[in-house]
Amino acid sequence: MFMNTTTYIEDCRPLLFNISSNGIWENLKSPDVIFGYSLPLMEIQILLIFTSVVMAHMFLRCIGISHIASYMIAGLIMGPQLFDLREKSTWKLSLDPIMNGNGPLRSFSACGFMMFTFLMSLRTSRRVVFNNGPLPVVIGILTFIVPLVVGLCFRNVLDDNINPHYMPPKKALAERTVIIATQSSIILPTITYFLSELNILNSEFGRLALSASVINDILGVSFIVLAMDSTRNTRKQTCGEYICACCNFNRIGFCRLHHGLPYDVLGPVMIGLVIPEGPPLGSALEAKYEKLTLNVFLPISIAFSTMRCDITRIVYELDDILYNIFLMVLTIALKLVAGIAPCL
Repeated sequence: MFMNTTTYIEDCRPLLFNISSNGIWENLKSPDVIFGYSLPLMEIQILLIFTSVVMAHMFLRCIGISHIASYMIAGLIMGPQLFDLREKSTWKLSLDPIMNGNGPLRSFSACGFMMFTFLMSLRTSRRVVFNNGPLPVVIGILTFIVPLVVGLCFRNVLDDNINPHYMPPKKALAERTVIIATQSSIILPTITYFLSELNILNSEFGRLALSASVINDILGVSFIVLAMDSTRNTRKQTCGEYICACCNFNRIGFCRLHHGLPYDVLGPVMIGLVIPEGPPLGSALEAKYEKLTLNVFLPISIAFSTMRCDITRIVYELDDILYNIFLMVLTIALKLVAGIAPCL
């Protein structure tokens, strides 16, 4: 089976993109030729990921470690420090970088993350989230604003010591900004998942955590909108335009970011919150997708994300990333303090 595709690099030219093969009988003298097809390649990638997950969890379950750790360890095993599955798969399909061999698995991973986000949002009760008084609002605002503001104050510290061979100074400062912004945010689906694992989703503490994470998410997405708008337009803007940008943050969930990758968080979150929880619709959707999402999609999504991590760089480039580690620890500590202080 072939699919005609067109790439736009210098000019338009048709390419033949192989999808499925005839199996090992494709070429008996060289059976690995089947990995030049996207479907067999993705299948062997998924098989290797789940093999690593099972092997890791065989040891971790003896000491009561969650499945999440097994998924991350599987990604590290398949990462650059050991098997380097992503690099070995890159040129299997085509020499054209657009036809990257990791594309099918990346799409599968993104789909899994969206399904997980939708499922966790579906478990979140709107009545529980939005009817808990002013305390969750205060916690949600402080847990985002305090680490963000303090972190940005520390962003330019030691900028003279940035090694230009590691990264250009301007890009290094942008990297610090991304670290601070992401560590200041609390993702609602992640909170929902851990509360479900601890069986405290409907407890008083669980309701407080869900409400605060929703407020934190809204502030985080609004900050992303403002950051995108300021990078796209350098002209002087009015206050009304910034307010409109904040009010229209929902469009990000269904559009694309400036670097072309889909922002696959907000859309599933909004849809999951809109659907009423409980029977008939909410319970039916949760029962239908829970096992598939948590047992298939989620492991692949986490493992594929972790496959990008090269832990050997912590050793060889420790001097260059040490301050980034400090910023991560600082923002996490400030977020913890900002969440506990209003409850005292």
